[in-house]
Amino acid sequence: MAEGVQYPPGTVHLPDWVESDWLKQMVAEELVTVRTKRGFARLEWEKPRERNEALDCRLYTRSDAWIVAADRWSEARWIDPEATKASFLTSPVEGSWSEWMALIMKIEVDPKTQFLYLLPKQFYVE
Repeated sequence: MAEGVQYPPGTVHLPDWVESDWLKQMVAEELVTVRTKRGFARLEWEKPRERNEALDCRLYTRSDAWIVAADRWSEARWIDPEATKASFLTSPVEGSWSEWMALIMKIEVDPKTQFLYLLPKQFYVE
């Protein structure tokens, strides 16, 4: 994006190293309309691809962001992602979150975009 242009709400920021298989997993499910035996329409998630672990992890990290109230963080908190990352270790609420979440998630700052992101350890590449 051009400098100064804001990302629209809901934009998913991904690291450069994400592979195409991972992206396919992110879109592995579709919401489709199915008819019941009585003819009523209902929505159902269909999985046309076998693997969807990346989508599951995305949903886990989205719920984690909700737990730490990332949607309500001030602009100042987003400007300094390293300080925000450090606050997870010092805040009583976020500190307790980070204790159990550290087992499966890694909190990182993307060096290119400077966005803070939660990354499932199974996808972390050192």
